[in-house]
Amino acid sequence: MSDPKENLWRLTSENSKIFGALNKSKSANLLIIGGGYTGCSAALEAASSGKTVVLIEAQLIGYGGSGRNVGLVNAGLWSPPEIIFKKIGYKKGMRLVNALSEAPNVVFDIIERHGIECEAVRNGTLHLAHAPSGMKELEDRYRQGNTVGAPLSLLDRDKTINRTGSKAFFGSLFDPRAGTIQPLAYCSGLAQAASKSGAQIFEKSRLESLRNNGQYWFAEVNGHTIKAECVLLATNAYPSSVLGAPNQAFVPVHYSQFATPPLDLDKKSYILPGKEGCWDTDMVMTSLRVDRSGRLILGGVGNI
Repeated sequence: MSDPKENLWRLTSENSKIFGALNKSKSANLLIIGGGYTGCSAALEAASSGKTVVLIEAQLIGYGGSGRNVGLVNAGLWSPPEIIFKKIGYKKGMRLVNALSEAPNVVFDIIERHGIECEAVRNGTLHLAHAPSGMKELEDRYRQGNTVGAPLSLLDRDKTINRTGSKAFFGSLFDPRAGTIQPLAYCSGLAQAASKSGAQIFEKSRLESLRNNGQYWFAEVNGHTIKAECVLLATNAYPSSVLGAPNQAFVPVHYSQFATPPLDLDKKSYILPGKEGCWDTDMVMTSLRVDRSGRLILGGVGNI
C-alpha cells in the first residue's frame, strides 16, 4: 500500500473529496500542519468552537498512517494498566485509562453526529493468542482489565475458532467497546466535517518555513504566507526538515497489509462472521479483519 493510487482504502473511500492547494495568503487563530486524524480532528473541534482554522497537508488528506492503518477502533493503551500505573502513578494512570476507555464512544459518536460514511462496525475486537504463552498474557490482561472496569470476556480455543474460522489460535480476549472503520474514509470524513464547520483545508500545500515574531506565527506555504496565533504540528512521523520547525525523531516500525478478493458466501459464513477486528499476541504481530465487501485483510509487521 505504499502508492496511494494502489491503496485499497483510497480506492474504496466513497466520500473522498479533493481540497485545492493554498493559492493566497491567509490569517487564522489556528494553523494546523498535517491532515491526518490529529490534524483533522483538531480542525473540526476548533472550527466548531468558532475559531478560524487553516489546515495544510503536503500530500492528500489521510496520506500517511491515518489512511493506511488496519482500521481498529480500540479502547485503552497497548500496555496493560499495571504497567501504566508503575510508569506514571495510579492517579494519572487511571485518568489515562478512563479517558482511552471512552475513545471508541468518541469516535463512533463523531461518525454518527457528522454522518461520516466509513464502514463503521461496532462489533468488538478479538485479541488472539498466537501460542499458549499468548493465552497466559491474555489471561493477565483480562484480570487487569476487569480490575479497572473494562467489560472484557476471555474466550477459549473452541469459541475463538468459531469466531475467527481459524484453528491457529489458542484463545482470545473480546472487547465489546471496540470496532472497525475504513480508516481513510474516516479521516476524509473528519476533514469534510471540519470544512463544513468553517475550517479552510488545503492539500498539496507543503510547509516551507515557520517563524514567530513573539506574537504571531508566520508560515510560508506555496509561496504565500499564513499568519496565525497558534500552530499545531500534526505531521506524526512524516515531517520534512523545515526552517523554524522543531526537529523530531522517530523509530520506524513497518507494517504491511494484503487484501484478498471478496470472499464467497461459504467462506463469509465462517471467516469472522461477526466482523470483529483482530490482532494477535505475537511479537511480530498479525492483524486480520474483513471489510464491507467481504475482503479478508491480513496485516503483519514488516516492510513489503
